[in-house]
Amino acid sequence: MGRYEALAEKAAADTFPGSGDFLAGFDGMDDRDLKFLSDLYDENVAHVDDAFAKFWNVWEGLVGSENTVLVLLSDHGEAFGEHGLLGHQGELTEELLHVPLILAGPGIARGRSPHQVTLTDVAPTLLDLLGVSYAPGEMQGRSFAPILCGEELPPEPVYHQLYLESRGLIVDAVSDGRTRMRLRRIIGDEGSNQAGLVGSALIDLDRDPAEVRDASAARPNARARLDELLDELLDARRASNSTRFAIRPPTEQGELDEAGRAELEALGYTGN
Repeated sequence: MGRYEALAEKAAADTFPGSGDFLAGFDGMDDRDLKFLSDLYDENVAHVDDAFAKFWNVWEGLVGSENTVLVLLSDHGEAFGEHGLLGHQGELTEELLHVPLILAGPGIARGRSPHQVTLTDVAPTLLDLLGVSYAPGEMQGRSFAPILCGEELPPEPVYHQLYLESRGLIVDAVSDGRTRMRLRRIIGDEGSNQAGLVGSALIDLDRDPAEVRDASAARPNARARLDELLDELLDARRASNSTRFAIRPPTEQGELDEAGRAELEALGYTGN
């Protein structure tokens, strides 16, 4: 329990750097350690849930709330030992990609939708719900407002990318939008000593929800389809000079000091 006590004794301002040091010892953790961290995470989720309930009660009583669209979302999940990971770095797996997304407001039907959408779809969706027009191609993502109003929307593939700067790797993934299948490809950056294809896997999320088996051999047609789809998406973005998934080198301006970098490392935002 020594490491927990050391973390608890830190001042609130030192929590992030302290937790970074704490997580650095992941290799030595056992199941009790992971359960402890998972319980802490659940406790925070419960705290947010309680706070949101209080906010909701206040919001419903405000003048004009009946004309307001409310959005609740998360930017990523967390891993607690799955795939040898802790936190939200290093992979594009379901525990990190599948996040809450809740919308409530006038015209939005109650219920849960099975449609696959992304966080980049939220902005155009809100504009549609609010009746704000925008030019085709002006917004990233696709509006899923029809789904919220009880209508159908053709399935569309979803693309993900993760850049691991310290390892010189780029992880690309695509889900076809029709079945629960995802293709992941790991490419070495041109400037690294791992240039070119490093590894790939086809994941059948229905048959293998833990994502531990490559289904490429068992599902060759699906693998070929998603390989082609991923190539098409990447080619289209290169052709359009899209900056949606552009990797921008660090600039000379805005360099972080050591304390700031430690804080970002603890949060998982420095590409380690």
